[in-house]
Amino acid sequence: MLILLVPVLIVLLFVVAIILLCCKKKIVSAVVFILTIALNLYTETFPLHLGNLLSSSQKAENTIRVISYNIKYSSDYLEQQKDSLNGLISFLETQDADILVLPESRVWNNKNLRTKLLDLYPYNSFSGFKGSEIYVETAVFSRFPIENICRLGEEYIYGMDIVLPNTKLKLIACHLASNQYHSTLRGGEGLIDNLKKGFDNRRKQTQIICDSLQLDSPQMPLLICGDMNDLSGSHTISNIQNRHNLHDAWWKGGCGYGQTFNGKGLLLRIDHILYSDQLNLQRVDVIHKDYSDHYPLIADFEL
Repeated sequence: MLILLVPVLIVLLFVVAIILLCCKKKIVSAVVFILTIALNLYTETFPLHLGNLLSSSQKAENTIRVISYNIKYSSDYLEQQKDSLNGLISFLETQDADILVLPESRVWNNKNLRTKLLDLYPYNSFSGFKGSEIYVETAVFSRFPIENICRLGEEYIYGMDIVLPNTKLKLIACHLASNQYHSTLRGGEGLIDNLKKGFDNRRKQTQIICDSLQLDSPQMPLLICGDMNDLSGSHTISNIQNRHNLHDAWWKGGCGYGQTFNGKGLLLRIDHILYSDQLNLQRVDVIHKDYSDHYPLIADFEL
């Protein structure tokens, strides 16, 4: 739970180091700088790949583009904001993605969005759960055939094989347990209780993901992406990365904090694309589009 404070702590340590340096406390400033760098490296929070800022946003030849985009928690958000819906459709259409993962999409609730996505992507798969008031689903759209779809446990996590021209790609799309910030802000349970519940649930879900991958061939390229509701350096992300030797796309190619969640007054990087060594990251970006309380995370890979 303390991982939520790490980005703020890194910034504070950096500011303190600068102040100490200006006050000619060079040795103390150097120590604080080293602590700042060490914490940043350990948690993979603020990458500084300046070249990514200068690279073209156009997808290069012989690459596949993957987008992970939670397009809103509220089930009627897109219906209430027609301009946002039209903008979202236009945005997705122009991104030229090969694989589109939409946690919490509720895509079937809107005819225009559904029709457009089915026109753009001949292959798709959905995972959903219908409760008393809401319908939550994780949708995957692909330009390439999808095989061996399987839901992992009773969670909003499911795996599949994407049949690329020269190989197969293992994809796990997920929407992991939330910290329920909205419940806290509406006078529900306390923040600490919600954080603990979220942490415990994500720990179980992480175990489900890791156990499922033990049964698969390690030679197949692997992508795990979606709304993971946790920061880099957390148990959720670190456990998946360490057990399967995966890289965080933003840490390997991004520049700056790269927050993907902008709701409830919070700025958090909780959407992730993790990838295996067989994939060569070409570019990664977070696009600041206000069609949702999340921003889309986009990564281009060369096999």
